Amino acid sequence: MADTALYFIAILPPKPIAERVIAIKQEFADRFQSEYALKPPPHVTLQAPFILLKEDAENLKKALLLFFNRFSPFEIRFSGFGSFANRSNPVIFIQPLENEIMAVIHKSLMLFLRKIGFDEESTRLKFNPHMTVAYRDLTHENFQKAWPEFQERGFEADFAVEKIYLMKHDGKRWNPEAGFELSARSF
Repeated sequence: MADTALYFIAILPPKPIAERVIAIKQEFADRFQSEYALKPPPHVTLQAPFILLKEDAENLKKALLLFFNRFSPFEIRFSGFGSFANRSNPVIFIQPLENEIMAVIHKSLMLFLRKIGFDEESTRLKFNPHMTVAYRDLTHENFQKAWPEFQERGFEADFAVEKIYLMKHDGKRWNPEAGFELSARSF
């Protein structure tokens, strides 16, 4: 079998915000028996998980370094909670405010990944950014209990996005494999 690994591309919040998000994920584990969201670090997904040969990962890193270098750092702001009330797998997340720069980066990334061999199915142009706090093992019943509370609960945070990360799964957890500076400067 080929030597492969699982990767995804994401925005990671700074440590103080990540710690606040982890505390909310822990609250879901303790109060609503939904602990699956504790596995990955807090993040906003730009490219969903994909399998890649480890030898191809080096080429991808080089390509992403050049790709992200074209973009300038930007601010992202989170305000409150949102949900996907899916029947089988409801999701509760921290909601970022609409962000045109992040949307442009996402669309550009999807088109770029298609050019280097990713298929259209895995590089969807539709983008609904969010930072998940409960999913997969959040039952519909527990979603019904949690959502009215979290729908009204506040959460405010903002930070400058200066790097985008390639995350790699090591068999147990997700870890940053590489960080790519957003280094273009506006004049």
